[in-house]
Amino acid sequence: MKRPVRSKVENRQRIAAEGSNAARRKFRASRAAIENAMERIERAVEANGGEYLGGRVSIAEVLREAGKSEAYLRKKDQPSVIELRQRVKDFVDRANMLIEQGARSIRQVETDRVRDAQDELKRVQQVYAEAELEYADTRKRLETAEKTIEELRSEVTTFRTTLCDEKVVKLNSKRR
Repeated sequence: MKRPVRSKVENRQRIAAEGSNAARRKFRASRAAIENAMERIERAVEANGGEYLGGRVSIAEVLREAGKSEAYLRKKDQPSVIELRQRVKDFVDRANMLIEQGARSIRQVETDRVRDAQDELKRVQQVYAEAELEYADTRKRLETAEKTIEELRSEVTTFRTTLCDEKVVKLNSKRR
């Protein structure tokens, strides 16, 4: 079967349509990558308690996280890119509002963490000290109980020998 012969106009239209479809697919993939990068950054800020490893979030940081060039959102003639740039700007503003900024606020966060760790250490030390006291008390009661048991065994042996009129032959085996 022969391929249909198309005119130059039809070929140009078909090529333009294919190019347009490919550009749309590429833009959708780029937008998805940028949105995923924004979600990852947001999760990182939430996970670190209001801190971001890079300090502040910027459009360049979002694009770097997405694997895109910084020039990607600078296109001024494409409405979809302009809309995406505005969404990224809004995200950056929101994220920077959540991030603790400045030495004082970061120091405060770190001071709170240190205090929490110190409180936890004090609780562990208290529990350890209580456990040691309980262990010493239990050890002392065990020794006392062992002495009492030994005394009672000797008394039982004495009573047996007295009751049996010394008809019992003493064996040299110790029971424990």
